[in-house]
Parts: sequence; structure tokens; C-alpha cells
Amino acid sequence: MPKNFEGITSQEEPNEVIAITSGVWRQGERPRGYEETSTIIKQAHTLGLRMHDYFDQNFLSRRSFLILKAETAGLTQAEADEMVSISKTINQKLAEAIEAAPHE
Repeated sequence: MPKNFEGITSQEEPNEVIAITSGVWRQGERPRGYEETSTIIKQAHTLGLRMHDYFDQNFLSRRSFLILKAETAGLTQAEADEMVSISKTINQKLAEAIEAAPHE
């Protein structure tokens, strides 16, 4: 398997076409179906909920890697689809956690 610039093995083929360029990502555009996560993450932190309590390290590391790759090199279609899935998972799990958390 090919390795990316950080030495992490890529699941994609080496010549796969970039579907979301880094410039487009930096301008705030996201793949179709992507759900914004910043607001719910901030809400969770305000309530004292930590991402590490709801997502395993592999999930969080993969998300961080894809965000960095999106900002610097762009994403393939497979990676863009993965980011859509990740965003939906974050929103769903944190919404459930926020709902279950004690509110003042």
C-alpha cells in the first residue's frame, strides 16, 4: 500500500483523482452530505463531555488525519465519503450524549 506524507498507509490507490481540493476545503466547502460538527463539539465540551469518551482513538486519529490531508493535499472521493460518514457519526453520538447529560 502507498504511504502518505506522514508515513500512514493509504487505503486508496496512488493515482486516484482528488475530489475535494485543499483550496476548496480551506474555503469552507465540504463534500456533499457532510454535516458540520464544530457546533455540537463545542456544546459537548461546554457540558464537560470529551470526544475520547465517545470515540475510540483510531476513529479520532483517522478524522484528524483526513482533516489535515484535506487542508494540505485534498481528498479522494473515497476519503470525502469517509469524512461524510465521520461527520454523521460525530453528530449522532454527541447529540445522544448531550441529550443524556444532566443540564442545569
